[in-house]
Amino acid sequence: MIKYQAASPDEAALVIAAKHFGFFFYRRTPTTIYVRESHVEKMGKVQDISYEILNVLEFNSTRKRQSVVCRYPDGRLVLYCKGADTVIYERLSDSNNDIKKITREYLEQFGSSGLRTLCLAYRELHPNVYESWNEKFIQAKSSLQDREKKLDE
Repeated sequence: MIKYQAASPDEAALVIAAKHFGFFFYRRTPTTIYVRESHVEKMGKVQDISYEILNVLEFNSTRKRQSVVCRYPDGRLVLYCKGADTVIYERLSDSNNDIKKITREYLEQFGSSGLRTLCLAYRELHPNVYESWNEKFIQAKSSLQDREKKLDE
């Protein structure tokens, strides 16, 4: 039996919930995560899939979120982000205001009940956009002066 360990209770909760919903994280290397996926909509088909981890932007008190860029087996690039509700909400696309309104109502309801909320978001990235951003990210990461400030930017 695998016992999950995480850097925070939030991370542990996410991995345990993912397993409950059919996504079993069973192996990790510095550059790849391996997931056994059980898809109900595909008649319970189980697949082992590896996702390449391209970048990790760790949580800090300035960003109030953690982000990771993954490459799917089919080559798609996806940015995943988890963090404080206010930080994630203000970055949501305006393309569907109905969903934003409902989300705001739930966040207010949870908050008034005294519950702590953690939001997740994702965005598919065009390869050119990713390459341009990654160049800046690598420069900031290797900077000898103001590294943290440059990474936050």
